[in-house]
Amino acid sequence: MVLCIFCIINSILTLVRAFSFAFGGLKAAVHVHSALISKLINAPTQFFDQTPSGRILNRFSSDLYTIDDSLPFILNILLANFVGLLGIILVLSYVQVLFLLLLLPFWYIYSKLQFFYRSTSRELRRLDSVSRSPIYASFTETLDGSSTIRAFKSEEHFVARFIEHLTLYQRTSYSEIIASLWLSLRLQLLGAMIVLFVAVMAVFGSRGNFPISFGTPGLVGLALSYAAPLVSLLGSFLTSFTETEKEMVSVERVLQYMDVPQEEVSGRQSLSGKWPVQGLVEFHNVTMRYISTLPPALNNISFTIQGGMHVGVIGRTGAGKSSILNALFRLTPVCNGEILVDGININHLPIRKLRSHLAVVPQSPFLFQGSLRDNLDPLGLSEDWRIWEILEKCKVKAEVESAGGLDSNVKESGCSFSVGQRQLLCLARALLKSSKILCLDECTANIDVHTASLLHNTISTECKGVTVITIAHRISTVLDLDSILILDRGILVEQGKPQHLLQDDSSTFSSFVRASK
Repeated sequence: MVLCIFCIINSILTLVRAFSFAFGGLKAAVHVHSALISKLINAPTQFFDQTPSGRILNRFSSDLYTIDDSLPFILNILLANFVGLLGIILVLSYVQVLFLLLLLPFWYIYSKLQFFYRSTSRELRRLDSVSRSPIYASFTETLDGSSTIRAFKSEEHFVARFIEHLTLYQRTSYSEIIASLWLSLRLQLLGAMIVLFVAVMAVFGSRGNFPISFGTPGLVGLALSYAAPLVSLLGSFLTSFTETEKEMVSVERVLQYMDVPQEEVSGRQSLSGKWPVQGLVEFHNVTMRYISTLPPALNNISFTIQGGMHVGVIGRTGAGKSSILNALFRLTPVCNGEILVDGININHLPIRKLRSHLAVVPQSPFLFQGSLRDNLDPLGLSEDWRIWEILEKCKVKAEVESAGGLDSNVKESGCSFSVGQRQLLCLARALLKSSKILCLDECTANIDVHTASLLHNTISTECKGVTVITIAHRISTVLDLDSILILDRGILVEQGKPQHLLQDDSSTFSSFVRASK
């Protein structure tokens, strides 16, 4: 009856422990994941420019998996081993209290072993986590650039680089296994010594002239039966404790991203009604740096774009063309100066509100996995007839109908459509916002001449009264615009109407046109 009661109590406590760790671990994992993704969503663009994508993927895959699954499991085992170890100590104390004093030298050796092993294994786990990130990064880069790699016949180079990263990771994993075997061997030797010590002590104690005696043969058997698994339990306790420490490295790595800088979401000035109304854009002595140690990407530039004007921004690579859009969308904070839209300083506006009232067509068109309707109208603000009308104006209605309509599933990264079709769909998404300011970031750079002509004609006819800022890759796309801005090393060197600048042979724009022929 007593044994049955103990079994029932043990079963109930084991069930409570398992449920507590499973439920508590799940709640903690959800909280950590929500906090991490919230921090990364609100992180500035500069953070993603400076942080390799493989490192972020490693945090969200391997490290979060450890927090979700491995850490609660190993904590559960740690608690079970601790309670079992405590029970053995209580039984041995009941058999012979002085026996605990004889265990002190063994505990000293054990503490030295575990300290040395823990410090080593903890650093090996950090190396393991760090060496895993380049594998993710290399794999992602190879997938994204597979066509370029094949075109330049560089498959062997990228395979060799991937194997190099994998070999480094395997070295750290191998070292971790060897450290674990090193500990296991020494714990087994320690266990054999403890059992030998108890047996020798029992033999000498039975003669009656030894200060420590177990009293009865039954107590001797009890001491041996509990001393035999003592070291294996000590080994399990140390292993689970060390594994917990190593798993906590993943928590440490995730918590590092809890301290990433955050964008200033709130603003001092609220927006009322429809804004912007005119689409007037003013840059006043704007200076912007991506990194404080680098030269300015925009160096004290000033210009005004009247509402409804179509303006082109041209210049050589690195001149600062895209930096104008980065400053306008507040992707990178400006060092000096101010940017006004309809007379309102954009630094005083909530950053989410600012970006939601501006439209952009990026250089590299991107579609999310899901329905085409969700890609074109993520917030569900437009009727279907309006979406079809915009698709027809963008000359992509027939392609959407052949793909299955608005409810058709778009594959990952929009690979269901060609690059030109994706660019036209991104233009349709921007036109659906009905914003007074439309920004085009070299959107014709990766498409053919025919698609570029369709894009240009659609913008000319459908964006009347809308301020259009075009970061130009082809000179031909800015010849019919109202005005152009020419940048060189972040400095505005020339501005004016294209036709007027063409008539001046000494102008910078004329030299660009002659070089493009």
